[in-house]
Amino acid sequence: MEKTIGVTQARSELNTIVEQVEREGETFIIQRHGKAAAVLVPIELYEMWKQQKESFFDTFRQTQKQADLDADLAEEIAAEAISAIRESTSRS
Repeated sequence: MEKTIGVTQARSELNTIVEQVEREGETFIIQRHGKAAAVLVPIELYEMWKQQKESFFDTFRQTQKQADLDADLAEEIAAEAISAIRESTSRS
């Protein structure tokens, strides 16, 4: 489940929030001035995202070598892919 809280609440209840993330798999979106500023997620989810990112870039580098892409074009393609991934995960 996902909960949204303010920075002040996060600060005052950090221990409890971390316990909920760790034990119950809760996700907390922390807002500052009414806008999302940070997210607390279970470490397993973070590690999975990190691995997916590393795997994506490994695949991308291999594809770049095989296709003999210009570095600027490769950067542009990577930026578009990252943007698409961020957009799709923000909808989830």
